[in-house]
Amino acid sequence: MTETEVPAAHLATTGLTYVEMSGAVNTGIAIANPNNEDVTVDYVVTDSLDVRSFVSGSVTISANSQIARFLNEPPFAIRALQGTLTFTASAPIGVTVLRGFTNERGEFLVSTLPLLDPSVPASILPAYLPHFAVGGGWRTEVVLVNTVDAPITGTLAFMDGSGNPVTIPVGTVTASTVDYIIPGRRTLKYLLPNTGPTTQAGSVRVTPISGDRTPVPIGIFSFTSAGVTVSEAAISGTRGTQFRTYIQNSGVPGSVGSILSGLAIANADVTTATVRLEVFGLDGNSTGLTNSLTIPVGGKIARFANEMFPSLPTNFQGILRISSSSALSLAGLRGRTNERFDFLISTVPPVEELTQGSSAQVVFPHFVDAGGYTTEFIILNDVTDQPSSGTILFRTTGGQPLDIVVQ
Repeated sequence: MTETEVPAAHLATTGLTYVEMSGAVNTGIAIANPNNEDVTVDYVVTDSLDVRSFVSGSVTISANSQIARFLNEPPFAIRALQGTLTFTASAPIGVTVLRGFTNERGEFLVSTLPLLDPSVPASILPAYLPHFAVGGGWRTEVVLVNTVDAPITGTLAFMDGSGNPVTIPVGTVTASTVDYIIPGRRTLKYLLPNTGPTTQAGSVRVTPISGDRTPVPIGIFSFTSAGVTVSEAAISGTRGTQFRTYIQNSGVPGSVGSILSGLAIANADVTTATVRLEVFGLDGNSTGLTNSLTIPVGGKIARFANEMFPSLPTNFQGILRISSSSALSLAGLRGRTNERFDFLISTVPPVEELTQGSSAQVVFPHFVDAGGYTTEFIILNDVTDQPSSGTILFRTTGGQPLDIVVQ
């Protein structure tokens, strides 16, 4: 019915995320405290629909324990709003933010929202959302998050795969560009509605005015079939030149239980990008499958792995390496055909390739097993020339060691 990918959380003492509680939409947060002492987390929630409105509070997470709550539940108990949540913690914690959408059948669809680091200086370069889709059952919400205290202004531009401007529905109008003004630490949301039988897809470029800071773009796209929203996923572009991501190719596409992995790649540079792709097995050895893609300035490509590599085995799990001398904005995609033949789309976060590893621990702040839920853990070595080893420890919500069946 629903599937989402959650990246491991790097421990941090501050963070910022987009939140929305309105009608069928809710936002939840999972906080894990891996420390041997209690941690106090102070938070501020701002309302972008009323810039004078905000809610502040504090919650204590016991040593080695975690909490997972929707923001309209205690200890938060926040009313309906759309905006940001910013937190500071007395010691490093792991945080995951989940978005829930109750569809027309009363089913709860889950997706993952990115957690931003407000201590990192905001960029002044254009930002890219590597994929949007409208029409033919698809709709996309584009959310711009201002991570700085001052207002920011700029332009949102919609482009097709060749990098040319494309006119699409934006709210109640059609446009290829729109201007934005976002107050400090607030958000702005644009709805690209599902209108017409034909799907339009492309990328979004966010360009600040000269010298201004760039907001962080988030895309929330969903697919409706026969009047029912069957899938929803949140996407953000990871900027860089070298990445790795997990891919899986399973079953016959369109059959029950089949899984497809893919990529959305936008050219975030000022020259044509040549993108090199290579497939590795789970053992780290090359399969010999390679490909090269050319993406024009402002353009994008969105393809599944079996389209980029026609000879990819029918049942395959492995690593896809993506590299380019040009800056890319990249998002990983995953599709599953469920028992109703609904196509569930979710995102798989790519990781930037590193030349040197880190000994810092990471945390999955929340997992669920049984009662209709399963969790699959994928541990990916993102270092180019070093093996990695370590220990995985499972704990209950109260911090006690947990013995579970691992297949």
